[in-house]
Amino acid sequence: GNYRRGFQVGKKWYSHLLDPRTGRPVESAVGVSVVAPCAATADVLATVFSVLSPAESLEMSKLWPGTGALLITENGERFSNDTWDSFLSRD
Repeated sequence: GNYRRGFQVGKKWYSHLLDPRTGRPVESAVGVSVVAPCAATADVLATVFSVLSPAESLEMSKLWPGTGALLITENGERFSNDTWDSFLSRD
């Protein structure tokens, strides 16, 4: 995740992921987990969701049925979609 990879200049930490819209390091989610039927899809979506806002990520996750997403922001806020929540509530 963002919290592990990147670089520091002075006291500021920069992500290893770049936002293609700005060309600058991303500053949104520090932790993204995605569970999908295909591991490659989960990997790609986790990277995409690291660039997008939590709201954009959860909306986009609806395009992939059976895909769960959890995003954690720098201040500890947690965002998840219904599929992720259903994984946690299974008996």
